[in-house]
Amino acid sequence: MINPKSLSTEAFPRAKYLILVFMFFLLSACTSGQNTDTIAASTPKVGDFAPQFLLKLFGGKEIKLTDFKGSPVVMNFWASWCGPCRKEAPELERVYKKYKDKGVVFIGITVSDWKEKSLEYIKEFGITFLNGADETGKIAEEYKIYGVPKTFVIDKEGRINYERMGGVTEDELSKEIERVLK
Repeated sequence: MINPKSLSTEAFPRAKYLILVFMFFLLSACTSGQNTDTIAASTPKVGDFAPQFLLKLFGGKEIKLTDFKGSPVVMNFWASWCGPCRKEAPELERVYKKYKDKGVVFIGITVSDWKEKSLEYIKEFGITFLNGADETGKIAEEYKIYGVPKTFVIDKEGRINYERMGGVTEDELSKEIERVLK
């Protein structure tokens, strides 16, 4: 017979420690909009040229940011398990539909997520704009993504005009897109 005491976390002190470390990283990975000075200082700044990248979309096609030079680009880093990401997803899709015919490109980049979960998320929220996974973490590293969601608006010349750590609203994003369309 198995002794229940032998299965407790007291019998596995290392497991208790690993669970705490895992919970810390899980909670710190999904932000609620707070923007610390440390994170803000290391993020590509408004006015800087956006770091270039190669992204494999879920459909298999590869895209580069330079493919869209001459068009405003909205980039959103997200994960299916992130509460604020789930809250902003319908708003992002509405803004995309509002501006796609004006030449604005939307790119969703999922980080730290399973492909199956990402595809379920896209289906659940009816997301129709470009989406792919940052499988290597290189894009997140270039953009200093320490939590999700994070959104960037890039102008026609490739410069960052707006960045937002945490969920973005339809009104806020529309206002920023209007600025780069002028």
